[in-house]
Amino acid sequence: MITIRSKLLCAVFAGVLSTSALAESADALSRLTRIVDLIKSRYVEPVDDGKLFDQAVRGLLKSLDMHSTYLDAESFRKLLQETQGKYGGLGIEVRKDGDTLRILTIFEDTPAHRAGLQAGDLITQLNEDSLAQLTLEQAVKLARGEPYTSLTLTLLRDGEPGPRRLTLDREQIQGRSVRAGMIGSQIAYARLTQFHRHTAEEMALRLERLFESSPNGIEGMILDLRDNPGGTLHSAVAVASAFLPADALVVYTNGMSAESKLKFRARKEDYLRGAGEDYLERLPGVFKTTPLVVLVNHGSASSSEIVAAALQDHKRATIVGTRTYGKGSIQSVVPLGDGSALKLTTAHYFTPKGRSIDKYGIVPDQVIDQEPVVGTDAVSHAVALGRLSLDAVESSVATRVVCRAGLAQRDSNEALPALTPDSSEEVGLADCQLDCALRALEHLTAYRPE
Repeated sequence: MITIRSKLLCAVFAGVLSTSALAESADALSRLTRIVDLIKSRYVEPVDDGKLFDQAVRGLLKSLDMHSTYLDAESFRKLLQETQGKYGGLGIEVRKDGDTLRILTIFEDTPAHRAGLQAGDLITQLNEDSLAQLTLEQAVKLARGEPYTSLTLTLLRDGEPGPRRLTLDREQIQGRSVRAGMIGSQIAYARLTQFHRHTAEEMALRLERLFESSPNGIEGMILDLRDNPGGTLHSAVAVASAFLPADALVVYTNGMSAESKLKFRARKEDYLRGAGEDYLERLPGVFKTTPLVVLVNHGSASSSEIVAAALQDHKRATIVGTRTYGKGSIQSVVPLGDGSALKLTTAHYFTPKGRSIDKYGIVPDQVIDQEPVVGTDAVSHAVALGRLSLDAVESSVATRVVCRAGLAQRDSNEALPALTPDSSEEVGLADCQLDCALRALEHLTAYRPE
């Protein structure tokens, strides 16, 4: 006999199949009912109806695309935490580096900071799991977990004879998605690591402070979106709006339902979620007009691509780096009432000029691969990368970039800040893409119309 839950499972499939040509055949539903009956009556072990139902729904969604999925109560809760910018973790920012994770940033007063982890350390394993076959997104998901649970890292560090293992307890981390500072005396730099609901507000505040503390003014800006996997749509619209004229089209969406056919413009109604102060109103007007370069790479996805494409289409910025990931679809999260939710692709993004982002990505105006070489001045490289605890380096500093793509030296008589574990992150690699961005800014500034 087929149980009530099994009948419900078949009903779910019947409802889906009825929208397709295949569902018109009574044989299809009959075959599905027969399969469920056989599983229940003849499988070697008893099958839990709930588990069978959940797995069937997951399989159904997986057949649609790689982004649609079923979220059980735990997965749904974690997703809500991440979009709020809060999660259980160690307090590090990483990027995929071959078969390892390279630590880029250590957040202060976190498990990683207290354990003495350093920027530049390589993580080869999380617990017993190798990172070789994992994407950046999968590795980050593995690293995060419930606060007060433990995670064992296998680390490689320059100057040490071999790997070492270190076990840390996760804590709730208030994700910091914006790093900002000055390169030289007149180039503003902002790195966005994700797009959560407060990212644009954080960026606006940091840029406002940079402007106020820059006696020589802002003559150019670099927006670094490399290895930024995306986040919320409203945050992307807000970040793009910070640099675009009022009411400029940022992105539009298209799908099957009327609700999926939307346009988002550079106006507060399209990026503020509910009532509240428009935090972009405080942003100095110079950021609407100053020469702008956006850095992207294959790790730039979703919201990162929306921002880069909008600024590119409106000729507001020069895009530098490598082709982006190509995730140009919207996943709507629909709570199911029992703590779980459905994450379903409901629309595709299109750039202001009508380009599809999905699977194609954004091709930079200046394509340049990252070809780092060991430099002689780790301090200045760290400053140029924006990875030298920029909170402590928001003043004019010397930068020197060595790159296979060309040599560029920017020297200053001002003293470099001292490297200390509390205020810096040692990075001994040059950054070719950043060097290209700086040279592009020099050109844009030199030929800037009065």
